[in-house]
Amino acid sequence: MTGVQTCALPISKDCRVVRKGNKVTVHLTSQAPVIGLREFKIKRGEEVTIILTNLDKVEDLTHGFAIPKYNINFIVNPQETKSVTFIADKPGVYWCYCTHFCHALHLEMRSRMLVES
Repeated sequence: MTGVQTCALPISKDCRVVRKGNKVTVHLTSQAPVIGLREFKIKRGEEVTIILTNLDKVEDLTHGFAIPKYNINFIVNPQETKSVTFIADKPGVYWCYCTHFCHALHLEMRSRMLVES
């Protein structure tokens, strides 16, 4: 788990995971129908900040972002950036997904957070 994890798509070139000691910053982008990183790895006990930027330019193409097991759920309007910080204290695989119907392929707007013990 060293280095930087990069995005799967060219439109999401700004996605990355940056580690500084016990703090991890996950930079994500959303652009229908994709959340930039398909998965990212975190170590148990790390302080995680997820920064999500909605790259869509259509006025009503709002995205949601949720990790239910961590009680995270927020909305990001087009061309906005929002963030959340939490402690990854539960090992496992956690789905992250868009909670705001945004596109015909809305169900594809997902990622996985892998919390390793």
